[in-house]
Amino acid sequence: VKESELIAEKLIKVFKKFYSINPSLILEIASNDGCLIDQLAKKSHKSNIIGIEPSLLAYKYSIAKGHNVINDYFNFANSEKILNQINGRPDLIIARNVITHIKDIKDFFKGIENTISKIFGIFLLNPVPNNASTT
Repeated sequence: VKESELIAEKLIKVFKKFYSINPSLILEIASNDGCLIDQLAKKSHKSNIIGIEPSLLAYKYSIAKGHNVINDYFNFANSEKILNQINGRPDLIIARNVITHIKDIKDFFKGIENTISKIFGIFLLNPVPNNASTT
């Protein structure tokens, strides 16, 4: 929870600094149980926050917490369907611990490009283990 709290606080602060507004719509890809959604809701009171979660168990848990979540994978093929469900284009897209699990990275970013608003921010976080090489 502490990590999600810090991330939410920093993301909203940086977004406001660059755009002088709260993001009106935030999309979290692979939102899991909604821990970050909880924190984003606290830090950005006026934002509509939606999660995309492919795991049925995590999706059900997040829905039970009252979150707006779509049970699906995020990719280009699904991006139009997701846009129709969320009624707008997100100003901020968040994807934590996702990149290494994506088989077609070009398709993933094509989906982001198709989905995001003209005023936007993208936050990708993928920690590298201590013993992994980054070269």
